[in-house]
Amino acid sequence: LWRLRFCTGLINRCRRHPGLALFTIAFLVRVAFIMALGPTALPSQRAAEQAYDRFAYHLVSQHEYINTQYPPGYPLFLALNYAVFGRSWFLARIVQALIGAATCVLLYRLGARVFTKPVGLLAGILLAFYPGHVFFSSWRLMAEPLFILLLIGSLLLALALAENPTPLRAFALGALVGLAHLVKSFIFLFPALLVVLFVFAARGNGNQRVLCVGAWSIGLGVTVLIQSVTNFLSPSHEFHLLPNNGGVTLWVSNNPDSV
Repeated sequence: LWRLRFCTGLINRCRRHPGLALFTIAFLVRVAFIMALGPTALPSQRAAEQAYDRFAYHLVSQHEYINTQYPPGYPLFLALNYAVFGRSWFLARIVQALIGAATCVLLYRLGARVFTKPVGLLAGILLAFYPGHVFFSSWRLMAEPLFILLLIGSLLLALALAENPTPLRAFALGALVGLAHLVKSFIFLFPALLVVLFVFAARGNGNQRVLCVGAWSIGLGVTVLIQSVTNFLSPSHEFHLLPNNGGVTLWVSNNPDSV
């Protein structure tokens, strides 16, 4: 009898708080994946994992930023993990599992806002168990999970801004898109699309729109400037708005013949 009551109570809680239930399930799936593959395993030698690890640890241990090839967002994020928890790949993976679970909740809210609540919940559940996202957001030390979280968050905020344009919300959207740019530089064309969306879909009068575009530009510019500052503080003392691989990444990610 107590098992039946427990299951009934658990189902009722999930119905009342679907976002929390989705987050818990997605996080537990990712933790189980971490434990299965080895929580303290070395970063993969494929892709940029070892480079991210080296950049982050050098920044924490030697207080010197040596990365000019990749965008600074993920190395700085990984360095923050190392500064708080030490050079623990296990805890870094746990933090990424939290990011992956939060992404499932944001996708649920985005689907519920654009379509219906059941559609959003289904999308969140599918992402919670999607093998590719589970793999990247739990075990690989890569920038993709953080980028996807920021991208979906910016889409949610863009919809909210279109419905109720305020300068503070516009500034937050610009900063969020700027942070996404710092994680994956090929997003630098995305802000132009957001401006078009805002101009044609936003409510409010002309003055509100002008203020929002100004606040959005300031938020975007302040965060994107971090790219130039980090490059200038590196030993090469370069000063540009994109990382060295920005153009190559944009070309490769949009041209199937580039391989």
